[in-house]
Amino acid sequence: NRTVTCLSCADTREETLQPPEPAAAEEPDVDIGVAGASARAKGQALFDQELARREAVKQQHPILGRVGLAMIGPPTEGKSWLKGAVGEELFGDALESMRDEGVLPLHDRRIPRSSANIDHLAVTPNGVWVIDPKRYDGKVEVIDKGGWFRTDVRLIVNGRDRTKLVEGVHRQRAHVTKALEGTAFADAPVYGALCFVDSAWPWFAKPKVVDGVVVSWGKALRPMLTEAGDFDAEQRDELHRYLAKALPRK
Repeated sequence: NRTVTCLSCADTREETLQPPEPAAAEEPDVDIGVAGASARAKGQALFDQELARREAVKQQHPILGRVGLAMIGPPTEGKSWLKGAVGEELFGDALESMRDEGVLPLHDRRIPRSSANIDHLAVTPNGVWVIDPKRYDGKVEVIDKGGWFRTDVRLIVNGRDRTKLVEGVHRQRAHVTKALEGTAFADAPVYGALCFVDSAWPWFAKPKVVDGVVVSWGKALRPMLTEAGDFDAEQRDELHRYLAKALPRK
């Protein structure tokens, strides 16, 4: 047992020497992913490609190429992806700050057989949340454009109809629900939310629901994520570990 005992001390010891108990195998830590990682990589790749194209133009046309590029202006490829990555990173930090309130986050999760991803998952005391952060300029409004006898709720951002964003959250929710099928958490509620980062809102605005998806901003979404529910700490930890494996980081 590779145990060594000093002979001069052996007779004075009252307890019987026993080999040390083997240490319990620790379960590996959950790979929670990195918020905004794939969006930032995509944006940087597009930016680098544009720089390479510009450099090729300057090599082929040293004078006219430089003049033309100067008239076009600085590179813009990948800018929207990098802007979105910042929004994901900011909201990812907000989720991390909710750990003490029972929220366990997962970031940038791969959707099976798809090039798309789920930006954020949050295992909370009241269920699983699929959260898609958006960093758009302009005011966010939820407007009913229906008539007297029907409703037609639309999500308007900076004057443009962005209701299709809700459909994207529904698709992400469907993947999470499918991942839970056949498990002890098959009946766990799966909620969806669009969280607008750095956008403007009307005075006295409150979170809205569009076709079952919460439309909100970070501070207003926090009480919904930390609200008490049926999942205790042990259940949340088990569900968190399962989802981390079923939907690995991208």
